[in-house]
Amino acid sequence: MFTQYDDFGVVLKERVCAMVIKLFSPNAKGKGGSGEWAVSVRLLRLVDILCVSYFGLLVTECEIFLSLLVRLLDPDKPTWVRCLALEVLHRLITAPPALANFCRAYDLKPHATNVCRDILNALGAYVQSVFATAPPDPTTSTASPSPPAFYFRGNIVPLVTLFHPSTPKSTLLELTEKTEPPAFATSESYGVAISFACLSDFVLSLVHIDAHIDDRDVLRTLLTSTWPGLLAALNLLLEARYAECTHTRSNPVG
Repeated sequence: MFTQYDDFGVVLKERVCAMVIKLFSPNAKGKGGSGEWAVSVRLLRLVDILCVSYFGLLVTECEIFLSLLVRLLDPDKPTWVRCLALEVLHRLITAPPALANFCRAYDLKPHATNVCRDILNALGAYVQSVFATAPPDPTTSTASPSPPAFYFRGNIVPLVTLFHPSTPKSTLLELTEKTEPPAFATSESYGVAISFACLSDFVLSLVHIDAHIDDRDVLRTLLTSTWPGLLAALNLLLEARYAECTHTRSNPVG
């Protein structure tokens, strides 16, 4: 409907998008109070829909939304806010056509925001910040078996869940009936699991774009602009994962 009728498109651009951008403001009413979780969940669900389903109408607005999503991963944001933003990014990353659209509209343009590059760099920075502030591992290599976790330079981040490849998992985004964030969303462990899924699924999306989207400029730009951040983040996670495997080698977790 919004794409077929110009008047509805105007409403989407001038009313809905303006409201979303206003609610992203730290000074928006309802933010910081008891309704912050309820507003944030609905806001980010709406951002996901707008960026995927109405991108053709909202190229400029989506650039703002994606840049704001990246900022939500900053260390000064509450953990549950970062986890919500990661879930939205995971949904976008597991949609190769959406990634290709973002690249064409932004990263390929000389004076636009390098959205895809910024997303990957933000994911890498998020992972680094989590490991930098993670608590030290109280166990030793001879300790009894422990749950799967990332171990890095004496710090431990439990791996609370794993995601199936290329399958968006929107656990937090579905909790619209809640008034407060669930306990697991206040732990960086969940965020690390999502960020790991984002990074690995980004690689799978590149494979899909190579095989099914006939646009070599898009693939070349994505590879060129994102590989430094992707490599740095995956290298950190692989190094941390190796420490975990060594730690539990004699007592593998089933």
